[in-house]
Amino acid sequence: MNLEMFAVAHREPDVKVPDGISLIGTSGFQARLTDNTGVHISDKNPRWSELTAIYWLLKNHDLQASHVGICHYRRYLASYSLTENMRRHRGGLPFGMIKPADFASLRDHLSSDKILQLMKKLRADILVPEPYVSAMSVRDTFAHYHKSAASDFDLTFQIAIKKNYFSESFANWFLTRREMHPCNMSVLPTDLFVQIWTAMFDILLELEPSVLEKESDYQNRTFAFIAERLFSALLFWRINQTRSCPIARVCSIVMVDES
Repeated sequence: MNLEMFAVAHREPDVKVPDGISLIGTSGFQARLTDNTGVHISDKNPRWSELTAIYWLLKNHDLQASHVGICHYRRYLASYSLTENMRRHRGGLPFGMIKPADFASLRDHLSSDKILQLMKKLRADILVPEPYVSAMSVRDTFAHYHKSAASDFDLTFQIAIKKNYFSESFANWFLTRREMHPCNMSVLPTDLFVQIWTAMFDILLELEPSVLEKESDYQNRTFAFIAERLFSALLFWRINQTRSCPIARVCSIVMVDES
């Protein structure tokens, strides 16, 4: 097992990215890798957020490692032992929060090599953030936080069913559950990464003409918010359908606090 890991950034990070994690610049931020070269949807970043970097990676980068990891310039996958004394909720999500000035003490523990060691220790084929568990269903939670996009969310799953990415009964099961893996972050086998994100963009690009402008810049990030839920659905479905029985494990997230 080997791993290529990428952090998505729309501006210069306040902290030095951990070793072995390549930065992908978006929304005009120039890094060694940027999402506005080759085949890209960089102009969609205000509404698609980190998805524009993932699209660029899928379409342009030669993925040769056995696994691909995605994180953010201020959110990193981590072991629970690293964050057990740092955990608090932010926007309903459990993170290990740390100030930029204190990040250097953790940086060496967040490298791609450390994530690979964690996966080997857990015997994991797949690594995803700890699920966000709501008091409401996935559908109702999305409508609660993104009311103006509730119909877009429902249409997303209708498109996915029409395109045979999962069954209607599965979609109903998933949407009435109360958990999903947040932040569009994961470590996946490369073939699964390609399968899931190819499906994701096929669905979202068909959805796009139906999605209207929202009431704020935050709510306008419709596609990133939908993708968090759709990613979990696509992942659960493929794990359920495969005969190879991949082992999926959850981990914590270290978040650099900018407040």
